[in-house]
Amino acid sequence: MSKVRFGFWPRKWRIAISGLLVEPLDNYAEVLQSILEHKRTFAGWIYPPLEPTWSSKAFGQPGPLMPATSYGLPSTHELTLGYDDDAFAEFAIALIGLLDGMQLEREGWSHFYKSATEPGKLVDYHCTNASEITKALEMGTRRWRSLDQDCQKWMFGVIHWYCFTAAYEHDFERFGGLYTVLDTLYRVHVQTGGRLASSHAERAVVLAETHGIPVPDWVAINNKASRLSNLRNEFFHEGRYAGEPIGFAFPKDNITLDLAAFVTRVILGTLAVDCAYVRTAATTRQMHGLDVR
Repeated sequence: MSKVRFGFWPRKWRIAISGLLVEPLDNYAEVLQSILEHKRTFAGWIYPPLEPTWSSKAFGQPGPLMPATSYGLPSTHELTLGYDDDAFAEFAIALIGLLDGMQLEREGWSHFYKSATEPGKLVDYHCTNASEITKALEMGTRRWRSLDQDCQKWMFGVIHWYCFTAAYEHDFERFGGLYTVLDTLYRVHVQTGGRLASSHAERAVVLAETHGIPVPDWVAINNKASRLSNLRNEFFHEGRYAGEPIGFAFPKDNITLDLAAFVTRVILGTLAVDCAYVRTAATTRQMHGLDVR
């Protein structure tokens, strides 16, 4: 049996599936109040602490206050497994966080930038209660267990990196991270016997069709390319974003926001989480119910 503490999760929920139990810690209420009332918490996010920088040029004198490069948050819950399996525990924690629109970390791990302190900050859907998250977690972990070790690592990575991108401040930073997530999801798709795309541009189309996601117009192929693939090629191969050097332009139709919504649907579809949300359009600009079957 193994126990892993994690947080910060402002839900006093108990979740139990086969071989796994999640319960709030005894000091849950105290930790919740300390974070939600913290001076660095604002509008559903907590920000890195400010620390003095040190410079040898200044003869050891502290420099200006700068955001810390990493920081931790207190645990609110404990996950118990009937056996030792760190990889599974870490994946389950990450998936619980994604299902509730937050980035959750096991005790001792760090955040680098801002971190959500409210559910639903990172996604365009919401789970209504602990029962729905329990059902989705059971489906997702069952699928994860059926994957080979490489795919298991990739699926943990896509959830972690998707949540990480939400902490970036700039659209071009988020785009680069989200496209990495998309490429990794395609790698899992191929590794598990999925249909091959005829070109790099077609990867997103194949993933959409595989999971029943309406194909966004920015994914549709025209003359062997799509608006997404053109944006991607300029970004990774030419140092451009929306036709200009990175940081000097912004896509007119905000593809990045749509891309975030698209990859969450692909993640849940890949994990065989049977829910109506996966089959909704990624371009609606609205919150959806997860609606687990």
